[in-house]
Amino acid sequence: MVTTQVELPGLSGIDARVRVPVLHLTSDDLAFTEDEIAALISVRTQADSPDRTPLSSAQVYHATKGWPLAAHAYIEEWRAGSTPDALERGSEWIRSFITRSVATWDDHVRSVVGALALVIAAPTSVLARMLNQPEESIAQALSSAAFPYLTYRMDAQGVRWYRFPEAVRRELLRDVEARTPPDDLRSRYRRAALALAPFDRLEALRAAIRGEAWDALSELLLTGPISDLVGEPEDHPRSMLLRRIPLEVRKKYPVIYAYAAFQAYAYPDGQFEEILQELRMLSGPWLAEASRRPGLPGLYTAMLRMIAARLCGDEALGRAAAKRTSQSLSDLSEQESELISTKIPNIYLQQAITYLHGHHFADAEDALGQMQAFESRSRPIEQAHRISLQALILAVRGQIPDSRRHLELADSLILPVGWRTSYAGSGFRIATALCSLESDDTDSAEHQMREMRRHWLKIEYWPYLVMISALLEERHHDASTALDYLNQELEFRSSRFPAAPSLQAELDGLRGRLEYISGKHGQLSPARRASSLADLYALIGRNERNRSRALVSRLLSLPGYLHHPRRHVELLLLQAHLAHLDGDADLAGNATKLAYRRASSNELALPYRTLTSEALAQLTVYQPLLDPSDGAAGSAAQRTPLSEAEMRALAAVARHGSTPRAAESLFLSRHTVRNQLTTAYRKLGAHSFDDALRIAREGRLLSGYE
Repeated sequence: MVTTQVELPGLSGIDARVRVPVLHLTSDDLAFTEDEIAALISVRTQADSPDRTPLSSAQVYHATKGWPLAAHAYIEEWRAGSTPDALERGSEWIRSFITRSVATWDDHVRSVVGALALVIAAPTSVLARMLNQPEESIAQALSSAAFPYLTYRMDAQGVRWYRFPEAVRRELLRDVEARTPPDDLRSRYRRAALALAPFDRLEALRAAIRGEAWDALSELLLTGPISDLVGEPEDHPRSMLLRRIPLEVRKKYPVIYAYAAFQAYAYPDGQFEEILQELRMLSGPWLAEASRRPGLPGLYTAMLRMIAARLCGDEALGRAAAKRTSQSLSDLSEQESELISTKIPNIYLQQAITYLHGHHFADAEDALGQMQAFESRSRPIEQAHRISLQALILAVRGQIPDSRRHLELADSLILPVGWRTSYAGSGFRIATALCSLESDDTDSAEHQMREMRRHWLKIEYWPYLVMISALLEERHHDASTALDYLNQELEFRSSRFPAAPSLQAELDGLRGRLEYISGKHGQLSPARRASSLADLYALIGRNERNRSRALVSRLLSLPGYLHHPRRHVELLLLQAHLAHLDGDADLAGNATKLAYRRASSNELALPYRTLTSEALAQLTVYQPLLDPSDGAAGSAAQRTPLSEAEMRALAAVARHGSTPRAAESLFLSRHTVRNQLTTAYRKLGAHSFDDALRIAREGRLLSGYE
């Protein structure tokens, strides 16, 4: 086992001769436990007066989060009679330690250590650029500092990144800010931003903001995905909140203004209407003319308008701006394309997200295909995001086997560490939840929703989260409970940011179905021509047969529904139900059989919830394999055929005798193979491997795999 905080492709990559498990350690892993703190208190206070009330290990742990240096400091302050508030406010013990250390350094060492305190971590090359000094001189100064809390990590290229624990760095930073003139301090931050840009974008952004290097900040913002700016709140201190930059500066630099609005979308602080106004201004006339300019300025402006339009729910303008972005990309000169080659993957990524929100799936897949052409220029997080988005597109449409294949590919990605739990991993989790619901794996779907809780309020994919949660409510309770949840959630969301019209139509369609199933039929305005899935459910609920049949036929003829297997099956079942009620056995039979075939080939189960159990039972005369008792069709094996990956996993374990050997033979992780087996058991209704193997062989499912 290797423990590390950096990427080690030589050990864990696919080209490694021997693969080694690599564990990424966080500050939580390195912290003292409460029991260890109790032992520390016992050692450090054994000579104190026995009459004094003992120090509580829980108190120390709560105040210091288990960080070793802070725990020592807290105990020392307690022994001296002080009462520190928390680690974040620092401690006199640490401050005294820093003061004594700084006093022993000469001016050169103090200058180098002070430069390092300005950033989270830096190699000597960055410090040399910050101070305009030779790199050898920087390395010598760090070596002579003899400071016990100066540490370093080694990156994949063997470069040492020096850093201090955060509490130590804060105290050093106070000393630097007290001694350095403001202009000199800003100059160091500016040079740090330029030097860090190729290595650490977020730290370069922080340095650019502190150094008021607005041109450099604009360039850095365009370099990577927006998701970098909307991670966990603790990752984005006040210095990283772009809306704190003066308004006159933001208006002078449209890129900064735009990204400040994008970040505010994730951290609105109750200012929803104000942020919407900013997004509408960005997508409106202010940048319209600039987005049509040739070259890079026009390209960047078109991309900003596209994102702003998407976030404020203007689907048509978002798509038009995405098309404008494509045109600007194609018009770039060869020199300009090479200049921004590392930015192009992010541009295509933003296009794909914009198209996905508008349910323009073909355009989204085309953008992802263009992005894949720049794979060699993409960062690992962008590659993970691309594969996850492709899986999400397929899951939303209802192409479950294809979505699962992309999820397996995404699940095999080692880098970047922790991407699945980040904002960029949202597509992966939503797609996994949808696929889990289709196989009736509510535990897995609920797990994905729990993992998304930290992003629940700031994520622009919120309509999918609401839909999945409502489906889980329906599964655990009934349609009426799910409808109540959905209405409450949409009422809460109505005071925040709007959904794109296509996503709103999905929410309305789900609400219409839940109303129909629970007998709470939706209202349909007589003045409006029925045209949506929600309208169809309202018409059926009101028993308007003729209008219902006319609308379902019209919807089935639309390409958008035809290329959306989940919606297509839903509409076919409604058509079959209406035809059966009217005695049209031919149409009812054809629609039922086509719905069953399409659901089976795409491993779909959710569409069977379209009808009540009684209505679904009536269609079994046309397709006997329909099973109204659980809203799915046929036996488990017939209802949801195994995917190729699941059949390979079953056959490999049968052939090699164990999951580890099977995983090795398939060049997959043990985790992936276990997941495939678990899904296979569920589909087959099996309770063990032997049971699953027997059912699969009886159904001739493993022919060609054994």
